[in-house]
Amino acid sequence: SCCTALACSCCVGLSCQCFGYAMTFTKSIATRVLYTSIFVALSVVAWIFSMYAYEILEYIPYINDTCYEGTCGAFSVYRITFAMFFFHALLSIFLIGVRNAKDIRAQLNDGWWPLKIPLLCIIIVAAFFTPNVFFTYYAWAAIVGAGLFILIQLVLLVDFAYSWSESWVAQWQGDGVEEGENRSYLYALLAITGLLYIISLGFDAFMYGLFCFGDCWW
Repeated sequence: SCCTALACSCCVGLSCQCFGYAMTFTKSIATRVLYTSIFVALSVVAWIFSMYAYEILEYIPYINDTCYEGTCGAFSVYRITFAMFFFHALLSIFLIGVRNAKDIRAQLNDGWWPLKIPLLCIIIVAAFFTPNVFFTYYAWAAIVGAGLFILIQLVLLVDFAYSWSESWVAQWQGDGVEEGENRSYLYALLAITGLLYIISLGFDAFMYGLFCFGDCWW
């Protein structure tokens, strides 16, 4: 998969340019799309390894000595997520002090994909040769970090929801508009609110069906 990623990364610059031309993407948006794609792809890989890591790794020398059938999946997920964390930590260190895209170091964030993707693959491979004891401690640190991350995301999400609601309420009430109130914003706000509630309840039902067994329902 690393070889495939390397081959794909050689075309990233051209792909970004084509997407940017065809869909009027800015360079910043294209960069975010690429980082998101990498995150989603590695999340899928981690999910696959959580179930089939032992079957995948049992034939690889040295790794099979630290990969036990009961815990191999969990430790594989730790290794992949640690590699992502370490990769982005390195980038953040190199980008300290960068304030705009004109800084020469900003190119490290927006470009250099033929180097960054192989580097990420190397970090992932190195993580699989790291002893399990390290990831035992990393797991606890990850729990704390994940909790803080979720808390920050909740604050940002609530702030976004309030800003969105206030903006549409202002449009509905006609603040600063000579024509007066525009009830279409009221109907749109009610429709979006109802839709989000339905989606939320749907995800709740889906997660109960996926993770809840036996006496969990009672």
